[in-house]
Amino acid sequence: MENLNISNIEVFKTYEDRKKIKFFYLVVFLFLLFLGFVFSINIGDFNFLFYKFLTNRYDETEKYVFYNIRFLRSFSAVIIGCGLGLSGAVLQAVLRNPMASPYTLGISQGAAFGASFVIIFLGGGFLSSLGEGVILKGYSVIIGAFIGSITAILIIFFISLLKSFSRNTIILAGISVGAIFSSLTMFMQYFADDIKAAATFFWTFGDISKSKWIMVYMLTPVLVISVFYFVLKGWHLNLFGFGADFLKNSGVNYKKIIIFSFIFVSLTVSLITSFVGIIGFVGLLAPHIARFFSKGDKRFFIIYSFILGGLILLISDVLSRKLFYPSVIPVGIITSFFGIIVLLYIIFKGYDRD
Repeated sequence: MENLNISNIEVFKTYEDRKKIKFFYLVVFLFLLFLGFVFSINIGDFNFLFYKFLTNRYDETEKYVFYNIRFLRSFSAVIIGCGLGLSGAVLQAVLRNPMASPYTLGISQGAAFGASFVIIFLGGGFLSSLGEGVILKGYSVIIGAFIGSITAILIIFFISLLKSFSRNTIILAGISVGAIFSSLTMFMQYFADDIKAAATFFWTFGDISKSKWIMVYMLTPVLVISVFYFVLKGWHLNLFGFGADFLKNSGVNYKKIIIFSFIFVSLTVSLITSFVGIIGFVGLLAPHIARFFSKGDKRFFIIYSFILGGLILLISDVLSRKLFYPSVIPVGIITSFFGIIVLLYIIFKGYDRD
């Protein structure tokens, strides 16, 4: 009995030590995100110092540049990356597949198709003559993107259900769905007039410069609520790794978690895609890095993916502005290069269930 008690104490001590290490990683990731944010804000023709804004030393023009260009772009990169990182982590946890992400499953392409359909056929947006990109009319484009993304999820879910959620089936279904929606989007662009085709073309690759404050206001509360929900459900998400039969006998309302997960991913991806276009592979890269540090604990896996997604997209946006300065390339091109590296890593390593 004494040996058993000593063993329990050692196990508990080991668990506490690992938890302290994970909290240390959390602090490090947050600190890196803060440093990246400050550095991102200062990319341009002149530097901004926070204390000067606090003491009101900048004129109105400089304040406008800071809040509506620099701060908006950097903060948008953070929350968009956080949303994509969290979406990828949730999909990988629920579908038990480390290859799952909004991009690899065709959800982003479905959102782009829905947004393009509304613009071309329903007049939901138009190309600005002032060089501001696509101007959205009301919320119709966002609704169209949401319908497109949820349709993509339902198709993947239905195909996977027929094949008992085989991991290979999920990925093949996602690739097929993404290809179908991409083809349909190009088909609509081909027959649309020049203005509408140009208005939808930018969804082919993501561009953070297209972000608006309205997107920030809409996306931020969705992410805050969702990250708390999934962290609280972290222990339940751990159970998904044991398979469908185990879940049915566990007493966990796993169907509710799956439904909420799909709604969250669809809403997040549709909001992001309708404003800045398709940004690929962030939802794949962030969870893979997070998995290395979380060691199977889905609570930390979720929050690490959330933070690392913001950090990855922030770094990608910095590179998009610095590599060919003064020219700026779309951030989606940078994340695609990162995605190639991740895919090659997965190919050579193999993707085992965590």
